[in-house]
Amino acid sequence: MIRSGLKRTKIITAHRPTNTVYFNEKLATEIFSSQLKFPIKTVEDIESLPFFIQFFLCIFSSRFESMPNFISEEMIRAAKRKVMVLKLKKLLTPKVQKQVHAKIDHQLMDLSYYDYKSTQKISHKLGINEDWRFQMLGDYSYYLNGEHDIRFIQKHIERVLPIVLQNEEFLSYFGQHAFAETLLRRLLKESRIFGKLSPSQFSYLKIINRDIWYTCTDEGLPGCSFEAAGIKAHYEIELSRKRRHIFPMVSQAFTDLGSMNLPKTADQFDTIEVIMTHPIAETHPYDPKTELDEHLAKLKSDPEYRIQQTLIRQKNK
Repeated sequence: MIRSGLKRTKIITAHRPTNTVYFNEKLATEIFSSQLKFPIKTVEDIESLPFFIQFFLCIFSSRFESMPNFISEEMIRAAKRKVMVLKLKKLLTPKVQKQVHAKIDHQLMDLSYYDYKSTQKISHKLGINEDWRFQMLGDYSYYLNGEHDIRFIQKHIERVLPIVLQNEEFLSYFGQHAFAETLLRRLLKESRIFGKLSPSQFSYLKIINRDIWYTCTDEGLPGCSFEAAGIKAHYEIELSRKRRHIFPMVSQAFTDLGSMNLPKTADQFDTIEVIMTHPIAETHPYDPKTELDEHLAKLKSDPEYRIQQTLIRQKNK
């Protein structure tokens, strides 16, 4: 997909007269830098980030040992009382009142932490925050399926985010990253110290924001996706230097690309498949097949061009 992305965005193009491939470094720098969309200078900037980013900031940070419990004993006791009342209300409400039943079901789902201690389905040593993390991931999935109200999830994040933003461990990582994308990746990396956190747990990011999904999915892998190549390059510089860089630094991406056996001839370039139904086509609709068809048509109709192309290939053997 890296080579396909480079071809679609015209970072690499075929130079037919010499049967070579041109790498547009200026365009590559521009495109990779544009992948860093959410600069964060202060804690207040995090409060204005899109909700889904705030959500995963809290999800990944919830694993830190220094993080206070997001659910208190008092909250659990209160939730037990509310659940008892809601179950009684549901029992007494005629089934024909579907909207009332649906509202009660949303509330019961939101209060499911009332029985954390008695129904701990996954054995772990991370405390109640790990259970909270699983509930939030599940609730978000239900919301995306149209089975839960996003307002309940937003209420939890609004309550938890200030706790995260005051945590010293979180703030130490925040001080080393200038973009939300690189901070998210760092938090994911650090959270995995405390146990497995597989990409399947945040796979629905793919339908919310593909760039962030690629960013998180790439963490821990030796390579990277085209959509997050600039993020990876900037992240690794910040990670190695343990300090933030407010201007995108994506030159490392060129080094990574250099090790990918990129095409050197136009013939090799033509073998790279570009799928026009890929989501990246929405921002980069260029279809390289149009230029290839023009080249092939000219080979048939123009004898001089055909001879020139034959000679250049013989010369390069």
